[in-house]
Amino acid sequence: LQNLMALYRDATVHSLSWKEATTGNKIFSILNFVLTGSDLSVANTLRRTMIAEVPTFAIDQVHIQENTTCLNDEFVAHRLGLIPLTSDTIDEYEYARSCKNCTKENLPTCSRCSIKLELAVSGLPDKTTLVTASDFHSSNPEVCPVPNFEKIPIVKLRKGQELRLTCIAIKGTAQEHAKWSPTCCTVFRVEPDIELNQTKLQLLGNEGKKAWVDSCPTRVFDFDEVSGNVSVAKPECCTYCDECIKDGRMRIGYGEGGEYDDLVTIRPQEGTFHFTIEGTGAMKPEQIFLTAIDRVNDKLKMMLDCLNQSMN
Repeated sequence: LQNLMALYRDATVHSLSWKEATTGNKIFSILNFVLTGSDLSVANTLRRTMIAEVPTFAIDQVHIQENTTCLNDEFVAHRLGLIPLTSDTIDEYEYARSCKNCTKENLPTCSRCSIKLELAVSGLPDKTTLVTASDFHSSNPEVCPVPNFEKIPIVKLRKGQELRLTCIAIKGTAQEHAKWSPTCCTVFRVEPDIELNQTKLQLLGNEGKKAWVDSCPTRVFDFDEVSGNVSVAKPECCTYCDECIKDGRMRIGYGEGGEYDDLVTIRPQEGTFHFTIEGTGAMKPEQIFLTAIDRVNDKLKMMLDCLNQSMN
């Protein structure tokens, strides 16, 4: 246990920022933060937990009473399962598999572990009817299709066609199925440590410097035409593609005469990770982050308890 405590690190989360990204008429909340004082294993654990172990609601059962559309039952059921549902109140519900009030027979009627969503639409006589996620009627108004995606098309109806069904949404995690994942983008990048070789850069001349700066596809470097200096302008945009290193080696004759110095040296900084969390709308990004931390903490406590029991 003492050896394990020696691995303890004082990790810090800072530089939190929220922003809203707009795609068409949809608005997505994005959370950015920086994790320092940790290592790659912890950062990746946090990322994978946010993706796969934060519970949300998703449609798990579809009972179709009438389907005279052009899509078969299985196709419709698959589309319904992937519609994201608001899950801000997920902690108030139990998992269906551990609900004491439920059996498979009465699962649709248990309000402690499931939500009933009903849909009944008939085709209009004069035009094509588009059935969307907004046509659902939920037994709990707090659990419904995410507003950003309420116009998700399910099927089109012609005159005389009808779709009538009942769906059961339950609590789950993406470890069981991806439809329960609360995020559509959870990534982190390692902050680079970029060091320019100013002695070698002076050999290029202004035209060569400008051409070398332009070789970076993400415009990490900046060239000042007045002073002729090259600087690191946007280190956060570095993707470790090595294009600047390859281009620089061609310009300075890398390796000729025993010279093996690059124009730039790029190393990943240890212990600094820039996270970006974009949710599906089922939960707020900050709620996803905090829930993931609680989940990791619970696992670590369980591991320590097991170690203590084995030592006693």
